[in-house]
Amino acid sequence: NDLAKHVIFGLRQIQKTGPLNVIGWSLGGCLIQLMLQNNPDDLGKVVLVNTAHSFNADLFEKTIDLRKELENEEDYLQAVFEVKKGAVELISAGCSYKVLNEYYDALTQFRGFSNENKSKNKCLIVYGKKDIVINGHDTEELAACFLDGRVEAYDSQGHFLPLIAPLPFNSAIQSFLR
Repeated sequence: NDLAKHVIFGLRQIQKTGPLNVIGWSLGGCLIQLMLQNNPDDLGKVVLVNTAHSFNADLFEKTIDLRKELENEEDYLQAVFEVKKGAVELISAGCSYKVLNEYYDALTQFRGFSNENKSKNKCLIVYGKKDIVINGHDTEELAACFLDGRVEAYDSQGHFLPLIAPLPFNSAIQSFLR
């Protein structure tokens, strides 16, 4: 909750007035849900990418598979980030499995919206159907937490959709924000 407040404070340094349109990917989507719970009037349109309103206890094990997904795209990511090697380390911040385990244990305690307390913000939920962590049921449940929430799914993409398929991803975001 404190981090959500700090993010809104920081965004308000850039945009003093009016609703903030925000995009949150993975953990960023959880952060936006906290922002919506605490400061809904500060936010306008919301895009949530490969996130859910809660996570199961098997999240850490799925994280190991996420790293493999990243490693499978290493050549592409090296070109995108213009690095000779280590794109996976760059993206994953080089966290040890111990740190990741603690992080994901805490994340399993996260609870976003519920159907009883729907957000009035317009929301686009984007996810890759090959995501190891997030599934269609998760995204549909999350969409139901918004009065105006819709899901856009990409059949051939996984958790790293914004990195691996930036053109269709960015096009969908731009269309939604218009």
